[in-house]
Amino acid sequence: MFPEGQTTVDGNIVAFRSGIGLLAKQLNIPVVPMRLEGLYDLKQKNRTLARPGHVKVVIGQPVRFSSNEDANEITRELERRMKEL
Repeated sequence: MFPEGQTTVDGNIVAFRSGIGLLAKQLNIPVVPMRLEGLYDLKQKNRTLARPGHVKVVIGQPVRFSSNEDANEITRELERRMKEL
């Protein structure tokens, strides 16, 4: 799932939308933060497929949130963790 809800126009991470916090809160399952590096450079605007190249996937530690936590706080925490990867 891509919690930004849109594609970046300049390669920088777009702010997360609150839906990821709602899902993490309501589903009560571990969330594994992941970061894809290099995909922006491969993907050309208005193309369906990326050109050949390398993408690095960085996987963080799973985190679980309780159902009584605020969805917006969960969203901010997930965004923080992903940016730290």
